[in-house]
Amino acid sequence: MFEFVESNKTLVQEQANASIIQSHAQAYHTSRKLTEILVEEMSDCVEEMSDCVEEMSDCIEEMSDCVEEMSDCDKYPVMYKEEPRKILLEIGNRCTSFGKWYSSNYRELLSQLSRYSLEFKPKIILSSPISGLSDTTPSSITDNGHKEDLLHLD
Repeated sequence: MFEFVESNKTLVQEQANASIIQSHAQAYHTSRKLTEILVEEMSDCVEEMSDCVEEMSDCIEEMSDCVEEMSDCDKYPVMYKEEPRKILLEIGNRCTSFGKWYSSNYRELLSQLSRYSLEFKPKIILSSPISGLSDTTPSSITDNGHKEDLLHLD
């Protein structure tokens, strides 16, 4: 009779331990997937930022060309003198818009990454002991101060 109770108790403990391990594994898997998604988004954002830097570099080059043209304006009629200034202004506005949009997008993704990493970080706190993971068996302190082995019923 005691052997049946002992074996039943062990079986229940093993099932509880397996359930705890499974739920922790699922939490870890979910956290890992979310992190992968965020890393991919961050990578896309970094790529967009790189494109923006390239675009801004092109803008600077165009602006430089316009400045050169403006310095040569004395050679051209009055109507043409205004054209490089308009182009320069348009390019400057475009560069500013790109810079603001990309930096805002990048900051938002950084914020998301931070939020997700805090929110979905796996919290592995065992609510009950898992047998077989330590050298000690579950035990309790009795009223008289002696340690009592909980696995033995005799």
